[in-house]
Amino acid sequence: MSNSLVKETIQKYAKASKVCKEAGFGGVQLHSAHGYLLSSFLNPNANSRTDEYGGTLENRARALIETIRAVRKAVGNDYPVGIKINTSDFQKGGFSHEDALIVAEWLDREKLDFIEVSGGNYEQPVLITGEDNLLSDMVSVKRIGKKSTVQREAYFLKYARDIKKVLKRTPLMVTGGFRSRKVMESALNDDGISMIGLGRPLCLTTDCVNDLLDGKVDTLRSPETQWKLPWYVSWLRYLVVGNLMKVGGDQASTYWNLYRSGDGLPMEENPNMLLNMIRTNYRDYQVAVALKGLPKDDPTLQQNKPKSNLPKVILAIVIAYFVYRTLK
Repeated sequence: MSNSLVKETIQKYAKASKVCKEAGFGGVQLHSAHGYLLSSFLNPNANSRTDEYGGTLENRARALIETIRAVRKAVGNDYPVGIKINTSDFQKGGFSHEDALIVAEWLDREKLDFIEVSGGNYEQPVLITGEDNLLSDMVSVKRIGKKSTVQREAYFLKYARDIKKVLKRTPLMVTGGFRSRKVMESALNDDGISMIGLGRPLCLTTDCVNDLLDGKVDTLRSPETQWKLPWYVSWLRYLVVGNLMKVGGDQASTYWNLYRSGDGLPMEENPNMLLNMIRTNYRDYQVAVALKGLPKDDPTLQQNKPKSNLPKVILAIVIAYFVYRTLK
């Protein structure tokens, strides 16, 4: 991105936020976690710029700070604006927890209504698996020992405690792995967290928050433990490729249920995760076509049509099967 395009993009964030306000949304949240654009500016592994938006942490945070200020100017002081940032990228040379503490202190001086913390990205998807299941652990097919309920559920709570200490005025929200009332209440009452964020449970039971608040349930159903790989590839769970497929399948099935909800259809209780990996990618392709405004048979589109990874996936499964049989 050129310097001028960065500044143009910042203004587009502001315009989009103003449109959200005018459309009647109750607030907006800027996503600066998980490797998305603003998060990539913060990450020295992704940001190799040599201008005012790269280099030092202050420069790498500049796009984020300028975006917050532009959005606040566009929507006014009384409209809720929040931010989501990583507690760490959990990658060598990436945006570190020490960086996050400094950035959180800077964000606390801005006109924000809350700061939400998460972690990781799609190269190191601890946002899905938790820190105990880093990809480096998956490669060795590491089996995690017994953990306390808090350790298993609240992926980023120990990092959030550090961030809470540097915040003077901004409420802190923690997302990632929360499933039980006990752990949520502990984070709120014992750790001074202001809000709990939930995601995947709503992709299985859309009204689960009401059930929790009304006392109907004490623990939310967990898609990542309920959803399983199809029987014909379930044996892969003993191999690296199986761990990776489970993570990809969880995410794809989450997206697929979101699509179904948007289409007015019920959530799939036990989705076919392998199938969902294929059809969510195809649906993304269809959306990209619509955004480009090109008909599906347009020659330009056909020339640039992404190649399917399905043959590679099938080949990997076959190879993994023979390796598994050999080792067994």
